[in-house]
Amino acid sequence: MIEAKEFLSIHESRAFLGVSRSFLYKIKEEKRIQAYALGKKTYFKKSDLENLFKPKS
Repeated sequence: MIEAKEFLSIHESRAFLGVSRSFLYKIKEEKRIQAYALGKKTYFKKSDLENLFKPKS
């Protein structure tokens, strides 16, 4: 189901990237990736996650 979603929860983002929860919060705090909040839940845009480890041109 992750393939069809535009925004992923923390849990889905961790599974998608294979990283820890603390890593996601760290890159969010460092402003390396935009996070979106809906109530108390945090979401990341899937395309931003896909581009996170791509080299900058």
